[in-house]
Amino acid sequence: LLSVSVSVYWCIRSRLGAGGVDAQGSLLKPMNYDNLDWHIDTWNASFRDKSNRVKFYIFWLAFGNQGYPELRMDIPVGSPRWNTLVVEWLNDLATHLLERHGMTTDQFAFYIKDELEPRQVLAYYEPMADALRAADPQKYPHAAKIKLFVNPMTGTVMSSSWQHFEQRYEKLGLLAPLAGDYPPRILESLHRSGNLVWSHSTAGKSAGYGAKLSGWRCMQKGFGGMGFFIYIYSSYPSSYDRVYTVKDQVPGAGNETIVPTRGWEAWRDGQEDWYLLSLLKQTAHDVRKTDPAAFVRAMRVFHEAIEAVFIAPDDPRASLKARSR
Repeated sequence: LLSVSVSVYWCIRSRLGAGGVDAQGSLLKPMNYDNLDWHIDTWNASFRDKSNRVKFYIFWLAFGNQGYPELRMDIPVGSPRWNTLVVEWLNDLATHLLERHGMTTDQFAFYIKDELEPRQVLAYYEPMADALRAADPQKYPHAAKIKLFVNPMTGTVMSSSWQHFEQRYEKLGLLAPLAGDYPPRILESLHRSGNLVWSHSTAGKSAGYGAKLSGWRCMQKGFGGMGFFIYIYSSYPSSYDRVYTVKDQVPGAGNETIVPTRGWEAWRDGQEDWYLLSLLKQTAHDVRKTDPAAFVRAMRVFHEAIEAVFIAPDDPRASLKARSR
């Protein structure tokens, strides 16, 4: 992958529950991270160039198979016992990631609720963020630095209840709203948040040619990263939103076990555009002081290329021409 920072999304399942902690909420036995370690090691081993290894992970904290209500873990959310459990567990996990993989809290975020709605900030994120921020820094040195990942959808971002997010920016860490045409007020709010701000696309039309434009749109909005929510297997041979589809559903697949879909090819092509845009922008800023004229010329190309793409957003030739420039 050519992206400046490769991210991986992985699920960490817990079977803690009330039986896994004592009366105060402290862990009764060491956590087992063997499965997590295997996946991280496997990902890193797949990169021939060590400098291209995964640089940011998004870990989904799956508290059980029955869905988000198990966030309670049979212990009242926000209670002293629940707070201790959350702090001990996540600080223990952060310590393990640092000691075993050299991974700091700047290299991962935790994800606990998909497509969050503003009211769910109160139910899911705020209690966890408050517990982590209030942790004793001597006893739990990593807790207060842990980032929480939020991926609100377009309707949520544009709703009047967006203020619930704005009032709690300091409790998050990584925002990845669905790619959309947000008004200046929303964009300014996101950039002032103090959080990492990425964006993402999903299924439907946005996963076809729109997936290729994800990188362009992120650059246009000033977001610091792009993403594409994907699912490994598809029951539809021409599905746009899946990375791969099973071979027996694709005529002419030959001996291939899995076959890339058009959606994945489009997104990967757009990722290369993102890389070139990133390189142009970074190179321009590197010479800003030593060669101001070159900086102005490079940034003019940067902005004019993006503008040209979105003058004709449904014409694939526009992005190809802009890439050549």
